[in-house]
Amino acid sequence: MSNRNDWKTGLSCGAVSPAKLRRAAAANIDCLEVNGIEEGMYWKDVPAWEKNIGVKVQSFHLPFVWPRAGVLASDPSTLDPEIWEQTKKQCVPIIEQAGGEGGIGIFVIHPSLEPNPVSGPERQALIDSSIEHLGYLSDICKKHGAVLAVEDLPRTCLGNTAEELRYIMDANADLRVCFDVNHLLQGDHVSFVKLLADRLVTTHISDYDFVDERHLFPREARWIPSRKLATWGQINWGELQKALEDADYKGAWMYEVDMNGHTEWIDIYANRQSLLGL
Repeated sequence: MSNRNDWKTGLSCGAVSPAKLRRAAAANIDCLEVNGIEEGMYWKDVPAWEKNIGVKVQSFHLPFVWPRAGVLASDPSTLDPEIWEQTKKQCVPIIEQAGGEGGIGIFVIHPSLEPNPVSGPERQALIDSSIEHLGYLSDICKKHGAVLAVEDLPRTCLGNTAEELRYIMDANADLRVCFDVNHLLQGDHVSFVKLLADRLVTTHISDYDFVDERHLFPREARWIPSRKLATWGQINWGELQKALEDADYKGAWMYEVDMNGHTEWIDIYANRQSLLGL
């Protein structure tokens, strides 16, 4: 059994730079998840930045690219060889550089884009393709001392239930899970944690209304003008933290939020402290 007080406080923050590491340190944030490196900077320098500043680049979120004019998708579940080649071109160099040179140990990936069939042989074909392609990328991660963490997704995406994500995990012993707690639209958080406890290596923390993903600042409400909708977070944070403790979770408490008016990163630390007491 782990202790929630030992989990590192993290923040997903875009491209990494020494300035962002220093900003995190000043806000009592222990680690970051990134999706790139600032222009003109090099992954080989990241370990020295971490050592000097005292903040770890914990994970990297690999690209998920939606198809548009002149741009191929990035989609591990694709049945199209051309899209799979594009997906490899987008992901493999990142793993080799950010993992091999930068020392990042966790690469988070979406198992699919959407929309997808909700059931049937067509969905199974996509799941099988995703398993094969995730295995390929996981092998690249392993060569660089890292793991590939598959993120649960909402709506019709693959991995939209604990059971489906467990099926994907069972196909490859090297795959791990990133639990995005605001993506779970089917099932409950405690059951998800219990079923996938042995594969959980990181989280994406934000709140939602159980209707759709919202990426709300935990325990806060937000008005969405484009939807003329007031929505508020409804996660039972005490229950979720207890489930993760019981599962012996030792990863980061990694915020991936719409800051919703919070301009200072110290607000992340303050929110984490408020949740610890629940």
